[in-house]
Amino acid sequence: MICKIFHRTVFFLAALACLQLTSCGGGGGGDDDGYDVTPGTPLSAAEFASFRASHSNYFEDTGFANLIATVISGGSPSSNNHTYYISPNGNDDNSGSSQSSPLKTFDEALDRMVAGDTLIVMDGTYTMGNGDAGMEVGNNGTASAYITIKAQNKGKAIITGGTATKRNNYALMYISGKYIIVDGLKFDGLRSNGGSGVSFENGANHIAIANCTFTDIKTPRTASKTIKDTSNAIIGYGTKGSKPISSILIYKNTCTNMATGWSECISLTENCQYVSIIDNYIDGTENIGIDVGGNYGNCDDLSKGFTRYAYIAHNTVANETTERTYKDTCYGIYADGGQHIQILNNKVENCMGGIECGAEEELGNTYPADDITVSGNEIINAKKVFFACGGWEEDRGLVKNVHFTENTCTANRDASSMINLAKCDTVEISGNTFTKMGSFEMKGIYKEFNSSYTKNITERDNTWIGF
Repeated sequence: MICKIFHRTVFFLAALACLQLTSCGGGGGGDDDGYDVTPGTPLSAAEFASFRASHSNYFEDTGFANLIATVISGGSPSSNNHTYYISPNGNDDNSGSSQSSPLKTFDEALDRMVAGDTLIVMDGTYTMGNGDAGMEVGNNGTASAYITIKAQNKGKAIITGGTATKRNNYALMYISGKYIIVDGLKFDGLRSNGGSGVSFENGANHIAIANCTFTDIKTPRTASKTIKDTSNAIIGYGTKGSKPISSILIYKNTCTNMATGWSECISLTENCQYVSIIDNYIDGTENIGIDVGGNYGNCDDLSKGFTRYAYIAHNTVANETTERTYKDTCYGIYADGGQHIQILNNKVENCMGGIECGAEEELGNTYPADDITVSGNEIINAKKVFFACGGWEEDRGLVKNVHFTENTCTANRDASSMINLAKCDTVEISGNTFTKMGSFEMKGIYKEFNSSYTKNITERDNTWIGF
């Protein structure tokens, strides 16, 4: 869950990477060295259709792929049952069937909802209690009748836990159900070690989190080398081999002003499968922006203890740093121990590192990170490394069958190297453009180990400008 990759490389090249970051204030993400970053291009319906046709194995079933296509095109599944309304000024004795007679609590609304129902969340602030979670969504829709929880006006329905510290692992929304859409809510304010805006429970499947905002979700203490508090905007952590977290869409959400400590902003790890993370904007949330991984040993079936079939496309990740925490290189997008991962056409700007394919855990030798494509991405101003691949020590996991192709990497500030390779096997680096804009010294490709650990590397048809 953390990213310490290539610490020896960083020390070795410290004189070349002398940029000193400024620590952010207590409880705040990002750093004072950040700047505004324009979002990258969104995923088009045509591009998704092309990917779906060529990678049908990345989708559990046709129905969920159709749902993704509908959402990307700006549509939503039609509701074929009852519509309820909820308001901070409502009353749970009301019918809930109209704006003039809304319910007051999510508990009451969710108790009434069945497959095909929609809950319209009216404008206002909904303050969650101090139990195990803010709202627990255990309802089950069906493939033809999703349950929808939707803001009446995007970003105007605010779900908050406030700034008082809550119990560990508190989630503003805890989802254990099936066939659920959450659309347009704003998750604003939470202090909990291990806390999150949205958390997926074992067995949650066919879930879409779309058009939501996540902000001010922070560790209760300022994380450091010794204080290893964590928080997440969205997390799925599957610990039951028989109950995968499956068919998950995380689409067009905005995450800002967070402090995730030793964790990540969006994290799908251990037994998660068929995950699509598309068109999200993540800025200054601390540490890693997007993480798919596993092999931490917490799933009761180790052969399933990692993310599989993840499609990560057209996200923008900016201004990520670990200056307050473990002070080593973190990456905007991180595939740590996952298998069958596509990282395509994302924009990563002004982060400590760009994109990494890693294997932190020793279990990664038994279940290597495998079949990962990193292509078409734009990586700008990575402060230390643009692309890293492999377990960072000999006893860490193995990464194999990686394709780093057709990416654009531009550095106009201090950096150590464009590419770092460690414990990896069969890596293609081709068709990329690397541009150095400055007088600082920078390496092109740095290999952490000798050929017994870093092997079968193919480098061809790359363009190197300014070297």
